[in-house]
Amino acid sequence: MSLRQAILGFLDLEPTTGYTLGQRFSGSVGSFWSATQSQIYRELHDLERAGLARVEVIPQPGKPPRKVYSLTAEGRAELARLLGAPIEPLVLRDPFLLKFVFSASTPPEELDRVLAQFRSHDSDASRRGKPQSDRGCRVAGPGH
Repeated sequence: MSLRQAILGFLDLEPTTGYTLGQRFSGSVGSFWSATQSQIYRELHDLERAGLARVEVIPQPGKPPRKVYSLTAEGRAELARLLGAPIEPLVLRDPFLLKFVFSASTPPEELDRVLAQFRSHDSDASRRGKPQSDRGCRVAGPGH
């Protein structure tokens, strides 16, 4: 799937603003899909230009106007087409795992350092609301 497909899917649920879409990406699908506000707004403008979405500008006293996006009939047809298309196979390219494929001659203490670095990065990502990995173990234990 692409960002376009994800936004079409959210707009199919209900009309919404770009800001609210950002919250939805951070919340409901944030553990497996992310998008920045700038990516979301750029895609919303592209969807509108393509005739797949329309925008209703709602004036707000003392504030910038609120832009609420909704799907057009063409947008719903495009979403149905995309949902009916075959799913591309998942391709996993993970530098972390690749290191371990070729680590047979690496001392266990060095592998522990790499794992600790990964855990630290993973923990930092978790605090920022990113999904946390379940990869992480100790290679060299006491007595190794």
